[in-house]
Amino acid sequence: MHVPGIKTESAVRAAVLAPIFEREGELHLVFIERSTDMPVHSGQVAFPGGVCRPEDGTALATALREAEEEIALRPSDVTVVATLPDVHTMTSGFVITPFIARIPDGYPFLANPREVAGIFSTPLAELRDPARRRRILRTLSDGTEREVPAFFVGAHVIWGATEAIATEVLNAAL
Repeated sequence: MHVPGIKTESAVRAAVLAPIFEREGELHLVFIERSTDMPVHSGQVAFPGGVCRPEDGTALATALREAEEEIALRPSDVTVVATLPDVHTMTSGFVITPFIARIPDGYPFLANPREVAGIFSTPLAELRDPARRRRILRTLSDGTEREVPAFFVGAHVIWGATEAIATEVLNAAL
């Protein structure tokens, strides 16, 4: 997703893992709710992930490291099934490389309380339901207001880069 005004060469590189698992023949997607103490995107629904560090070597290594740090998802329990197109955040200057990964059902996640306020999953079929989609008005970090697409899942509103990545997951041949 290209967002006007974002220059990839000056953007901060980041990577996320979009974990999926199968339960009773249905695929589910795992999300986190970021801690309100986080300096960027606090309190928002996201995927486990973060800023790429030079020592990571690859975006995938970043996504795996961050998933382990944030929700205790061990890399040995992950099977990467797809790399999705990069997503640019609207105003915070991140270019995110997302990876879809299969994980076992019933995974014993453990939220890192400094970074993660909660962990939840939803069936992909629920995200495909048109009743879960609408456009909302959001005030962005630069102070501008913009109408953006969103998913509504229970009490959670999924918008921004996370909405764009979730939409790509739905479009992927899984």
